[in-house]
Order: sequence, then C-alpha cells, then structure tokens
Amino acid sequence: MFHPYLRPDNHQDLHPLSKRKTGVQVQAESCGKRTIVLDLDEPHQQYKDKDGNILPSVTAILGKHIAKPSLVPWAHGLGKQGKCLELHGGHGRRKGSITHFLIHGFCEGFDCDLSKCDKEEAEAARNMFNTWKQWWEHSATRLIKAETQLSSGRLGYGGTIDLVGRDQEGRVFIADYKTGSRLHTEYQVQICAYRMLYHDLHPFDDDVEYCKLIRIGLDGDYEERDFHNLTTQEEVWNAILHLHSEYKKLEDRSKGQTWPRKRLPRQSN
Repeated sequence: MFHPYLRPDNHQDLHPLSKRKTGVQVQAESCGKRTIVLDLDEPHQQYKDKDGNILPSVTAILGKHIAKPSLVPWAHGLGKQGKCLELHGGHGRRKGSITHFLIHGFCEGFDCDLSKCDKEEAEAARNMFNTWKQWWEHSATRLIKAETQLSSGRLGYGGTIDLVGRDQEGRVFIADYKTGSRLHTEYQVQICAYRMLYHDLHPFDDDVEYCKLIRIGLDGDYEERDFHNLTTQEEVWNAILHLHSEYKKLEDRSKGQTWPRKRLPRQSN
C-alpha cells in the first residue's frame, strides 16, 4: 500500500528517504497538535539508499512479477457497465490509503484533514477506521511505531511497515493492514519482505518475533492471521528478487535498441 501523505523518515541509521514532501500539507498547530491534509493526487514517497539511489518498493516488485488473473474479468465487468477503469477501479485503493492515514493520525496524535478526498470514499474509510479501533482495543496492542519507512541498499528495496507493536505477552510483532475482501497469498510474501527489512536495519531495540496480517472490512468485520514461521515465504521472496534483478538487467540492455521490421512479400492470387 502506498501512503502519499507520509513524510520521509530522516533517521540517519535507516538511510533517509527522499526529502521532498509527498502529498502532505501541515497546517498551523493548535494547542500543540498538528493538522495534516491528505492529498491523494500528490506523488508517492520514494525509497532511497544511503547514496541517494532510488530503490523499488516491495509492492512495486510484487505487482510487476505476481500475476493477478482475477483482475481481468473484473476490469472487463467495469467496461461492460460503461465505467472508466482509471476512475472507478481506484476506489478501493483510495479508501485504503485514507484508512491508513486515519490510523496513522490516531497512533501518532495528529488531526486528519480529508477535505481534498472524495466524500463517499472518506466516509467508507472512516467506517473501516472504526473497525480497526475495535481490533486495537480488543488486542490491547502497545504501540512502538506506526508507518515505519525503511530502505536497504543491501537488500535492494524499501517498504513501509504499517505497525510495529507489542502484544499482551510482551512479544514484538509487525503488522500490515489490508482493506480488500480477502487476504491474498502474496500478502504473506509482502510481510516477510518487511520483516527482512526490519532485521537488516533493526530500527528498534527488540527483535520481531512474528508477523501479522489484518484485514479491515467495510461492514464492520476484521480478520487477522499470525505468521511465526515464514521460511517458505522468504524463499519465494528471494526468488522474486532474483527474477526482478535479472529482468531489470534485460530491460537495461534493451533500452534504445531497435530491430528492423521485415515484411513478407504479398502473394499474388
């Protein structure tokens, strides 16, 4: 999930991200509390290594190499209804971004201004945020950090961990929020990639003991799955990283190359 409202993290040990603002306007503070305006039309944040080289995100790598065959009939259905894919197909993504924004504001203590968002999408996101609060209160999670942006030149990618928390037994976990209809298998690979980032950079003192996926539904339902052993997911992610690296080499070699077109002679009747 991209979060365009996030400001880059300037923690030097984490190899700071791009220093340009990305979709966030900070209004005057009142009573010591910030108000942040969410603008989904602004560019997304960039991940960079310590030398300033742009790194791909986990979601971008997965989106490029993991097929989503169910999207084809879904997009076809939109077309049959006369709906624009770009306009209507982004509703779910935008609702998810707004929901993440509201959760971030709750965790970090800033006021959320949704005046630049679609009203229906904002209302749906508020409903999902209220569902998340039910999970939060029920889980009794203690917050360590929300929206932790990490980028590793050694691993070759970056990502944003939605939540680093401590459960009731004192164990540290990382969690990723999903606002779709179900938890897809690729999400396990995604959370595994985030865990590898955490272990590589170790932004906090404690080790991550397990990972969690939390699906926040539109109708007041939520679902959570814990993953203590991600050995297979790590093997899959390393294979995808290798594929991504080799495919990029092929793309780089192909840039600027042209091949002459040949036409077969027409046969006379």
